[in-house]
Amino acid sequence: MKYRKRGVQHNPRRTKIVATLGPATEDPEILRALLLSGVNVVRFNFSHGTHKSHSLLLRKVKKLRDELHLPVALLADLSGPKFRVGAFENGSIILEDGKSVLLVGEDTVEKGTSEIIPVQHPEILSNLRPGHILLLDDGRVKLEVTENSAPGRVCARVIHGGILANHKGLNIPHADLPIPSLTSKDKDDLAFCLREGIDYIALSFVRSANDVKELRKFIQSFYENHFPENAQDIQKPGIIAKIEKPEAFSDIENIVEYSDGIMVARGDLGVEMELEKVPILQNTLIQKAHQCNKPVIIATQMLESMIHEPVPTRAEVNDVAHAVLHHADALMLSAETAVGKYPLEAVTMMDRIIREIESYQEKEGFFGRLESDVSIYPMPNAISRACTLLSQDLAIKCIHVLTRTGRTARILSTSRPEAPILAHASHHSVVCQMNLLWGVQPFHIQEDITLHEFVDVTNVTAKEMGYARKGEYVLLVSSPLKKITGRATGSIIVLEIT
Repeated sequence: MKYRKRGVQHNPRRTKIVATLGPATEDPEILRALLLSGVNVVRFNFSHGTHKSHSLLLRKVKKLRDELHLPVALLADLSGPKFRVGAFENGSIILEDGKSVLLVGEDTVEKGTSEIIPVQHPEILSNLRPGHILLLDDGRVKLEVTENSAPGRVCARVIHGGILANHKGLNIPHADLPIPSLTSKDKDDLAFCLREGIDYIALSFVRSANDVKELRKFIQSFYENHFPENAQDIQKPGIIAKIEKPEAFSDIENIVEYSDGIMVARGDLGVEMELEKVPILQNTLIQKAHQCNKPVIIATQMLESMIHEPVPTRAEVNDVAHAVLHHADALMLSAETAVGKYPLEAVTMMDRIIREIESYQEKEGFFGRLESDVSIYPMPNAISRACTLLSQDLAIKCIHVLTRTGRTARILSTSRPEAPILAHASHHSVVCQMNLLWGVQPFHIQEDITLHEFVDVTNVTAKEMGYARKGEYVLLVSSPLKKITGRATGSIIVLEIT
């Protein structure tokens, strides 16, 4: 038998869950409970922690996923050029409406005061102009630049004051700041991630497709330098472009095209844009990604209240349900599982909400609907539509995919078929990467398998997992197995279970 058995989660969800790891989830027993509760992807946030702390957590996750035979994907979220204020006397200051404040580089003052705010990235000060709006602590505090006449010193007026604590975020909407998306810290973190075998890299504050291209170039260069003989054969980590800057929308088609998926990071996006526009932009991004057969992660404050409370608010439940109804591939928990008091309860609650909505969608016939002009790629779209039609007409119980890179599974996932997708690949990282895809259950299979052997594997796994019985039909879809007349060809086979 040329496949490796995996852990079976009863009645798997179609929409995936990404859980951020941190102090609240570093205990091996809590980690085990999270994975068994249905976490599909674990996120390592490089805005916090050290390489040592991340390495310890990575080892724990890898050990558990091997023990449990669960293809949990590893996602590293790079910090990016996140601007922050420095430290203050007594840990925080109070800013009063109408008062004037001075912004300076944090290396010029020992501690900030209510009159002087230190900034961690002093190079941005020279790009500020009178009229620029500065949003601090996710927009809770608002300043307006009034003067920038001296190098490294910017005067501003407090429009909306409040308490400002150490190292809170600083957003500058609509300012053209010549700061690279991939910082020197990101490059150090990225080298660490590539050595550790991370499956996905999330690139923060993407503004154009060039940011994604730069990251991909860095990854390729790393492998060429460290593994010169087989750099081309190594399965590279997928790139997730985080959409959290308004500038990204002017190049969004290219960003999606050159990425392997996107994340709608609603935190900074909601700070730098009008809040009422975020829901529409979220749905627009989902549609654009699916047109390119790319997965979408919805992130930030999904169940925020569960950081401190054992149950979410009704508004948060509706937020999660809205994302599922509009076909997000995955939903992400951040502080809820990283530092929250109820990490397992947060995952369990998200699982319950997703299952309830998906049960409704299935009953109402939302899955398997053929949409016109769903994809910008005619050939993959045609194959996907054919599989969807066959699934409906022949009452297909499940779709088995044999894939080398995961692309075939990704295309089928975008069509949202009613039948579950069981995707088989030989590369371990590809198997884990497919665990992010909506409706896809990934399996590891030997590289030298033939199509005839794959039929046998399909017969066994369909029955083992309870999807099909003798006499029922499953669908086999393979990516190209050989070259015929210079063109790659795949297969679609209807198989009756024996």
